Amino acid sequence: MTSTKWDLIYELRADKERVLRVLDKNANFEGNGLSTGSYVFGSDQWWAAIDSGAIDRRSVEGTITESKSTSLPDRQEFRMLTTGNAELTGARWGDPTRYVEGLRIRLEYATLQRTPASPSDPTTTSDVVIAVWIEHSHKRTPYAHSVYPPFPGPLIFGI
Repeated sequence: MTSTKWDLIYELRADKERVLRVLDKNANFEGNGLSTGSYVFGSDQWWAAIDSGAIDRRSVEGTITESKSTSLPDRQEFRMLTTGNAELTGARWGDPTRYVEGLRIRLEYATLQRTPASPSDPTTTSDVVIAVWIEHSHKRTPYAHSVYPPFPGPLIFGI
């Protein structure tokens, strides 16, 4: 069996702009962000907690089954079939042209508590992608500005 050669195409640790957007959302949109808890999102202490296991880090692997634009100009999405045969939808973090149908993908994420929201909101956690690896390949998906509606159903790994 041949082992997969992976290319790291996205790392939240290096995405200061995204960290600032999440922090802004936490500060300015009550009930619509991540819990401040013991660690400030994206801080050195937060990363140390992830590295030490105090904040649980998990991963999911599978194959990219579809990659498409959406109606939002800065949002590209993909679908994957996990090794457990579950279909997931997520945002294309990093270079969107690297999400090629048929290539293997590995997402690393942390599940974080959300701030208390309205009583009718059943979502109490959010899966935050912290790294994306895609099978090494010279293939690319053409990049197009988003013009289509998002995939139907819940978005996994959206923050």
